[in-house]
Amino acid sequence: MYFHAAEAGLKTELLRQNPRVCALFVREASVIEQKLTTRYVSVLVRGTAREITDSAEKCRALRLLCAKFAPSAADHAESTIQSAAAHTAVWCVEIDSITGKANPAQA
Repeated sequence: MYFHAAEAGLKTELLRQNPRVCALFVREASVIEQKLTTRYVSVLVRGTAREITDSAEKCRALRLLCAKFAPSAADHAESTIQSAAAHTAVWCVEIDSITGKANPAQA
């Protein structure tokens, strides 16, 4: 799992001190007031973050992120990656476990 961050700042500083991570992703969250519950689907990922320092691997990861999250910007993604890679921290989370949970409660 890849993500990027600023080269300096609290997130990068903390990851460099302790690379163990836990990320929670939630989708379809909505409150069902009448039943006093929440409808949701969630995934919890645990792993170890590794900062990518190899420039070829960093650019490959940034290309993957652009393709996933900004596919309509493909025409200028490469030039942006080339100019931003040198001052962007890119991380790879080596996943140890993935668990999921859901409450498909109906209104």
